Amino acid sequence: MIIQAILERRSVRAYKDDPIADDVIREIIMAGCHAPTAHGTSAVEFVIITDPDMKQKIFEIVGQDYVKELE
Repeated sequence: MIIQAILERRSVRAYKDDPIADDVIREIIMAGCHAPTAHGTSAVEFVIITDPDMKQKIFEIVGQDYVKELE
């Protein structure tokens, strides 16, 4: 089962404008919190940004097109 998930994994750089339900975001964060980390340090932080103006400001800093596309 795990090997199948690894072999079928794909990177995505095209996103939909559809809002994501809060319970789905919580589930994703929960999965991330339980993911392995280097040396088991578990120093993980998540920042959820939904405000289009804030996304634009982040784009201006990092210059990554996929950040700007999230508006």
